[in-house]
Amino acid sequence: MLNIYDAHCRMSGEGDAVVIVHPLIPDQFEQNPLVLQLSRQFRIYSITLPGFGPVYPDLPRKPEQFVDFLARLLQNKFLDSFVLVGVSLGARVALRYATQHHMHIRKLILANPAGINTVNPILKLPCIGTLFTSLLSRHLETKAGFQKFIKHLVYNQSLRSGAYFPIQVVQKNSAWAKQAANTIASLGKASVTEKKNYHRIQKPVLLIGSHEDRVVSHATLHDLQGRLQTVDLQFVEKTGHLGIIENPEEYFVKIEQFI
Repeated sequence: MLNIYDAHCRMSGEGDAVVIVHPLIPDQFEQNPLVLQLSRQFRIYSITLPGFGPVYPDLPRKPEQFVDFLARLLQNKFLDSFVLVGVSLGARVALRYATQHHMHIRKLILANPAGINTVNPILKLPCIGTLFTSLLSRHLETKAGFQKFIKHLVYNQSLRSGAYFPIQVVQKNSAWAKQAANTIASLGKASVTEKKNYHRIQKPVLLIGSHEDRVVSHATLHDLQGRLQTVDLQFVEKTGHLGIIENPEEYFVKIEQFI
């Protein structure tokens, strides 16, 4: 019987362990050329955050619940030494995990890390979070809203649909829209205390940004760079927030060289 951890983790390849925590549309990333290339040299663990897999869709409401789930999953896979990669909101979870479980991490890679700073200060106001979640959920439920969301995430607008982003996720009765809205709201901003703990990470860190990222600003990346101890900040040209699917070859080169 498939357990909750197997439902949220796909394994491929052989070699040293590399754990990848994926963003909001994880199933499409498992067949991404970057993952396929890495699996030729490493044992890849592709992890889906709870709420976005086909099984056990219960969605955590707080960042620490996502981190606890990740910790239990890695224990279930008997992983005690690995390279940890976080993509977009997956990077927020990976970063927080690293502050609490740094003894298990050999190296940390954060690709286009979202959820470090609030996108809009208005989200700090009381009750706005609930309203924001409701409005975003309704926005994502429509085909036009979904395509606008994807268009915002990627630089190359031709990737807003097709194999990478199947429109099935917004079909009627799909829970994806609500799940995505809840996750964006719950992981939308790292706390002051959380940021103060980043100095605990003593392992090498690779921080990858995209020059055309409309979600994560250069200021956020440089602020994060200043809070980490041993960090290398690099940029990928002519890609947006999800550059890891637009230009997987360049990401692969940077990640392979760093590992």
